[in-house]
Amino acid sequence: MNEKPENVDISPPVPLKDIPDGGSMTVASDSSDAVHIVKNHGGVYSCDCAAWRFQKGTRPEQRTCKHIIKIRGEEAEKWRINPFRKKPDKATGMLVTNHEPSKFPVDATERILISPAVEIAVLLALVWDESIDPTGKLASKKLDGVRAYWKAATRQLLSRQGNEFMAPEWFKQGFPDFDLDGELYGGVGSFQETVGIVKRLAEDEGWKTVKYFVFDIPSSEPFTERYAKLQQWVATSKPPCVTLVEQIPCKGREHLQEMLDAELALGGEGIMLRDPSSSYERKRSKTLLKVKKMLDAEARVIGHTSGTGKYKGMLGALMCELPNGVHVKLGTGLSDIERASPPPIGTVVNYGYQELTEDGIPRFPRFLRVSEKTWETVLDDAKKNGDLDGISALKAAETTPALSAEPKPKKVKSMATAVTKPKASPGPTIANGVLYHYDLVNESINANKFWEIKVDGNSITVRYGRNGTSGQSQSTTEDTPDAALAEASKKVKGKEKEGYILK
Repeated sequence: MNEKPENVDISPPVPLKDIPDGGSMTVASDSSDAVHIVKNHGGVYSCDCAAWRFQKGTRPEQRTCKHIIKIRGEEAEKWRINPFRKKPDKATGMLVTNHEPSKFPVDATERILISPAVEIAVLLALVWDESIDPTGKLASKKLDGVRAYWKAATRQLLSRQGNEFMAPEWFKQGFPDFDLDGELYGGVGSFQETVGIVKRLAEDEGWKTVKYFVFDIPSSEPFTERYAKLQQWVATSKPPCVTLVEQIPCKGREHLQEMLDAELALGGEGIMLRDPSSSYERKRSKTLLKVKKMLDAEARVIGHTSGTGKYKGMLGALMCELPNGVHVKLGTGLSDIERASPPPIGTVVNYGYQELTEDGIPRFPRFLRVSEKTWETVLDDAKKNGDLDGISALKAAETTPALSAEPKPKKVKSMATAVTKPKASPGPTIANGVLYHYDLVNESINANKFWEIKVDGNSITVRYGRNGTSGQSQSTTEDTPDAALAEASKKVKGKEKEGYILK
């Protein structure tokens, strides 16, 4: 083995100032009146400035900016983002210090510090709805952990973004020579603590509180065969830090409800349903469904509102943007600590919501946690997969109708996919007392919805929802019957533009 060159100082420089783990510090900008927030989370320093947020091809722990340097000092930052302060020589693969080649080659640990990550495509779930019969599907608990992919060829645990989790060797004891899909999980309600542990660069004692919950093998065999292989491996190798996620055959809707209620009573998130005959698809697939009483999605923080009353001087709410451009306010679900030191602008957060309104706005949105995803990943998911939990297809629905046999279709672009748009047919003449039923069915954006409208005198009633469900109703009143008919006609034209077809 090559020895480290003597002229390389591997002792960490003492920072000018430092931020305790979990703490934050404000830094005034030198070029404007802005004030930036620098945070330390498990040795990973972040800043809400654009220079830190939009660095490409680097892991968060490799990033720095002038505001972090202003606090910690240049030498401390150089050491933090690359402990040996070397760069690889393209011709030889050797590390270069002060522009002179060293005899110390790049080893696996250093390579992960300086190589851009490659995103890993994994199987992702769609949302179950009541029109889908769960009988015969395999049910398991939905974990609130950190997704982790075991790459056997390099013996690495990787995130979806392709970044390595620096798991100790003892943690990986007994891991197989084939790839695995699972989550690093520390128990109910421990998501933030788990993230802090697994994202640290150095091995950490905190790994003793984490287990690798395995639920799949990425291969083309039916899931029942993949799961049988997992069972055999766990029984034979007995890996000490692995838990195999139990799969239970679902007997029907009542059984599913019982399992969901039991899981929620224990503080869990919900239930996952799998098609037992399905292959592993590296995309969002209807073969894997999540069952939750509260849906969840990602949004980006774009502003903060000031608190009032007991929250005076603290955060009132997070102003957030969804992938489709819709803005929501998250004012509930935040702890006092989070209100005192809120997620910076640009942070991606998870929020929960009950359902969508007719206009695609989340009802009762509630802050859940800071997400491990980047905004670029969230947008990419929205573009690739269309309707993510019913949110990101909102813009697509404005321009993407159901496919039709109308002649000479005109091609349009959608954030979900490119499809053909038939010429709009003239809408009906709305009459009093008549029910008008419209459908929007488009598999390319996972849309299968209905919309109904009826005018009775000066009252307008609208019912909408997914096909196969009773949906929900809204009623409004206009001044006169003629005004009600005119308003109903506007609503109908809007739905026809979205692609709804009269039945």
